[in-house]
Amino acid sequence: MSGASLATSQRWTRVRVGVLTALMSLGAGLVARRAVQLGLDASPLLREMAEEQALREVRLSPRRGSIVDRHGAPLAVSVDVESVWADPRTLREAGVEPAAAAARLASVLDGVDAAALARRLASDRSFVWVARRVTPREADAVRALRIPGVAMQREARRYYPHRELAAHVLGYADVDGIGLDGLELTYDARLRGSTRTVRVLRDRTGRVVFGEPWLDERSLRGDDLELTLDRTIQHAAERELGLAVQTLEARAGSVVVLDPHTGELLAMASRPTFNPNEPGAAPLSARRNRAVGERFEPGSTIKPFTVAGALAAGVIEADTPIDCGGGRLQVADHVLHDARRFDVLRPAQILQYSSNVGTARIGAALGRERLYETLRAFGFGARTGIALPGEAAGTLRHPRTWYDVDAATIAFGQGMSATTLQLALAMAVIANGGELLEPVLVRRIRAPDGTVVETAERRVRRRVLPRSVARQVADMLVAVTGPEGTGSQAAVEGHLVAGKTGTAQKADEVAGGYREGAWVVSFVGFVPADRPRVVIAVVLDEPVVLASGGGAAGPVFRRIAEVALRQLGVPVGRLDDRPTDAGRAMPRGAAQQAADGSTPPLEAVRHASRDPEGRSTVPDVVGRGARTAMRMLLAAGLEASLRGVGRVVAQQPAAGADVPRGTRVVLTLREPVEASPVTIHGPLPSGESRSSQAAVSPPHEVGARARGEPSGPAGRSLPRERERP
Repeated sequence: MSGASLATSQRWTRVRVGVLTALMSLGAGLVARRAVQLGLDASPLLREMAEEQALREVRLSPRRGSIVDRHGAPLAVSVDVESVWADPRTLREAGVEPAAAAARLASVLDGVDAAALARRLASDRSFVWVARRVTPREADAVRALRIPGVAMQREARRYYPHRELAAHVLGYADVDGIGLDGLELTYDARLRGSTRTVRVLRDRTGRVVFGEPWLDERSLRGDDLELTLDRTIQHAAERELGLAVQTLEARAGSVVVLDPHTGELLAMASRPTFNPNEPGAAPLSARRNRAVGERFEPGSTIKPFTVAGALAAGVIEADTPIDCGGGRLQVADHVLHDARRFDVLRPAQILQYSSNVGTARIGAALGRERLYETLRAFGFGARTGIALPGEAAGTLRHPRTWYDVDAATIAFGQGMSATTLQLALAMAVIANGGELLEPVLVRRIRAPDGTVVETAERRVRRRVLPRSVARQVADMLVAVTGPEGTGSQAAVEGHLVAGKTGTAQKADEVAGGYREGAWVVSFVGFVPADRPRVVIAVVLDEPVVLASGGGAAGPVFRRIAEVALRQLGVPVGRLDDRPTDAGRAMPRGAAQQAADGSTPPLEAVRHASRDPEGRSTVPDVVGRGARTAMRMLLAAGLEASLRGVGRVVAQQPAAGADVPRGTRVVLTLREPVEASPVTIHGPLPSGESRSSQAAVSPPHEVGARARGEPSGPAGRSLPRERERP
């Protein structure tokens, strides 16, 4: 090779080396530039991408708070159970056929559809539920299968340890712990608490290998509810209601038990019922809380409130004689009837014998507007505000829409509707001295650490009656449970009972008018009558065997009252005047005691002597009222049997007789004879008597005017309301 050729070759070699070096330098620069971009500019994004591949945010749902009764007995709790889940990707990698895995799992899990599960396992997902909240037996069976990609996860399940007890009050929660009815729905946000989020490191199969420190267990719980319910009283109410519905072949029933001085609900029961652990197994009708959600025409249980309004307005006095027209009253084109023929009755006798005619005349004397205002003041036609979903307001139309006959029938509870809770709260007005209270169901709310964050207070909605009028009506209602009263079967041994029966024909909401042979029977009252501790309302819908308020609902009241009084520690026949909690004792004034000839309870005890051998001296009760006479006999360890109404005119055994304790003393009572026996009389062509037009306006306590509802179509048949002594 010549020198020129060699020089040219070397020159091109240097050029190629230079170009290659430049290209390599350029590539290195680009790589360095990219490295700088990745290391500095894109570092946050890359870090986030890496974390997304390995780290996950897990939402921790707190354990649902507990619900307990007033004594701390658990009614609804959350317990840890296991749920079965699967990773379809892991199944495929392990060579397991989805259909085969589904068949094996369905064979040990109740309620799992193998075909549906096979479709889910064939998906391209990394997580599917197989079965939620399985039993320990099922969990062990799944583990024994050893299927790759199938694992367990602990979850909290809502559990009601007493099954049907207070089911309608508690409600229930779904599989995800969300409240769907009852208190579980009303207080869902408080019971669930707030969801927390933590970050965990997972491996390629999705299992957690490292996580942030878990939060304190108490912070992963909702608030706890302490109810006013008493488990023992609730159990008695449900047991007795269930037996009555079954024995009397009734369609349904409800019971409310409450403290008349605080408004606290001690029990609330409905039949038919359901198991909140398995709510789907019961029909919707069985899950309905009839005590607050079902309206009915209350019938004669409204009569005490009509009488109370008339007494408060000064339209009548406690001894005003009422012309009952032989148990028949013409109102426009309709005729009202009583179950028995009565000529002249006084208000106490009208309640004792449940006279429709007498009550209609009192309502007419009170007047349409004031009758409406009275019933509204007692809470009818408006929701009580209880913390339960689905409460009905009842129906009480404005008097402008009333027909002539409505003015008479509404006075004794037909042509309007109410709920069992409304009826109990209205009777509590008479029991507590004249105040309408708001119902209380949740007594306290506690945070997860046990501190009380909310406490219910006694709330008075309005004063309805003067205390003296409430006491008068309470005394009248004692005669209802006497031997000749319509509620004699509601009498509780050793205690005075004040109450009222109701037997009302049911309205036909489809065809109009009233259904033949369909009745709603009820009893509402309080005990002890002199120092009320509980108000109990019992309602039975369409009993077949016995359709009377006294005969059907009265015994249910008695048996529930016996349990409630024992549970509350109320002694039998204890008649001393020991100090009581504020608002519980309702002593009668000295003027009233002088008027009816009664003596203070301590004096009654002094007149009744006992000896340690079980014998007693019969006290002298001639000339005294029925209530005072019964108190004196009870103080002496004796029983009383009443004959008639009014004051005691004779007794057997005689005063001073030495008899064994427990002896029954027969008392003959008679009303004093007056020269002018009839003051409220005459036909009621417009639903009011002439005396009602001249009556004075009621005091402010009777209640303010409220808007009613428009009247329904005219032409319905007149309801019948009956009472059987």
